[in-house]
Amino acid sequence: MIKSAAAGLVGAITMFAFYFLFLALLSGSWWHPVDDLLEFKYWIGTLVIGFGVQVGLFHHIRSVARLKGHGGTAVAVGTGTSTAAMVACCAHHLTDVLPIIGFAGASLFLSEYKAVFMAIGILSNMVGIIIMTRHIRRCRQ
Repeated sequence: MIKSAAAGLVGAITMFAFYFLFLALLSGSWWHPVDDLLEFKYWIGTLVIGFGVQVGLFHHIRSVARLKGHGGTAVAVGTGTSTAAMVACCAHHLTDVLPIIGFAGASLFLSEYKAVFMAIGILSNMVGIIIMTRHIRRCRQ
């Protein structure tokens, strides 16, 4: 259980570092990620924590699956859900690059609905956590 919690913590830290570096490189400023974080702290915090929980559950399911021979489908679904949450989380940051490559309309759309994309990411995290938690309960029975 401690290894799974550590894996979750590493996953959350890695996601946050990726988010921070990705945004800093796109904007060309180290202050932009800080401003963005202050503006969306609850959204970003929830996404990072949810992702970390999913990584921890994923690690736990893998270790249980190795012992009992179960879990392939739930692990695949959980991984897909985590990936969808990451994409939804970071999709609104494409607005920093899209005008440069000529997609101003898409840029406006993504910028306008960034909270929606973050909410989709949070919902995806919750679905992944529920699926993996149910799988762990079934493996224990």
